[in-house]
Amino acid sequence: MDTGKDYILQCEKAGEIQALWLNGRHKIGDYYCLGKEIVLNCDIYDESGYPKNETIGVDKQNYSIGKGIKPIWLPRQDQLQDMLRSIYQEKHRNTLAYIRHGEGFINAVIVEEFDCYVYPRYEEIHPSITRRAYAEYKKYIWSFASMEQLWLAFVLREKYSKKWNGKEWKETK
Repeated sequence: MDTGKDYILQCEKAGEIQALWLNGRHKIGDYYCLGKEIVLNCDIYDESGYPKNETIGVDKQNYSIGKGIKPIWLPRQDQLQDMLRSIYQEKHRNTLAYIRHGEGFINAVIVEEFDCYVYPRYEEIHPSITRRAYAEYKKYIWSFASMEQLWLAFVLREKYSKKWNGKEWKETK
């Protein structure tokens, strides 16, 4: 699980992703950053050893915990993949493969689309793309140091048409 400063910044700047979490999507097992600390949201046990199943108390009014510290959700790879599920379910809901194979088919579609994002075939991108532009695209993809960063970039592109410029997520044309 990536808890490095680059991933924290990318997550912080992904307002749409943070809004999902702050609007009730937070669960036990989530990672989030509070100031300089990385926290794993886990079961809290009472004195007798029974889990209380508590999650963090997020103040939805100002999105802060404690003394005004804003939590930054650090989605795991499986959570990022799940964010794409509804897109592909809608896109393929009437196909025979989805009707016959359901979620297994959707899982395969997500992986295939991700593969095309990470390793586009030069000829398939666009006939008029230059080798230099292709090299720049590969450099962009290779700039992500973890699978979480790469999946976050893919989710932001697929759902919100955004691209990371090293400081923030910008809409693409």
